[in-house]
Amino acid sequence: FNVMGGKEQSSPIYISRIIPGGVADRQGGLKRGDQLLSVNGI
Repeated sequence: FNVMGGKEQSSPIYISRIIPGGVADRQGGLKRGDQLLSVNGI
């Protein structure tokens, strides 16, 4: 998946793209537009 946003853009980090057939696509838990709140507990 790809993300957009972040500290440099003064905006939350969002999923911008799910790669078809990739792990995130096959798992199904992430969707385009979802906001990332934490990664690996950080």
